[in-house]
Amino acid sequence: MNGISINYNPYAPIPFNPAKTITPSGITGPQTINTPAGSVNFAANTTSLIVTNNLVQGPDITRVNCHINSQDSTAVLDSTLIGVGNFTIRMSVPPSAETIVSFLVF
Repeated sequence: MNGISINYNPYAPIPFNPAKTITPSGITGPQTINTPAGSVNFAANTTSLIVTNNLVQGPDITRVNCHINSQDSTAVLDSTLIGVGNFTIRMSVPPSAETIVSFLVF
């Protein structure tokens, strides 16, 4: 290549740091978060929470990945229902205390 050396490693990690909005502790319930990543807080004994997000274009186009980010031994994530402009995070077993759930919209 004309004396130019290119260092390429196909196994090198790809930097991934999407814009995110973290809901502060103590704020629970439905949230409007218009970033690809973030977190919401479930109050104790809550089984669903709606996140309004303008990046969500419907279930045929958008995917949302969620996971519990707190150490609540009772909470169990059930599903994420994707709408147009929002998604609903559902728990099959509600948390016993305030619980953080992180998400990624893609």
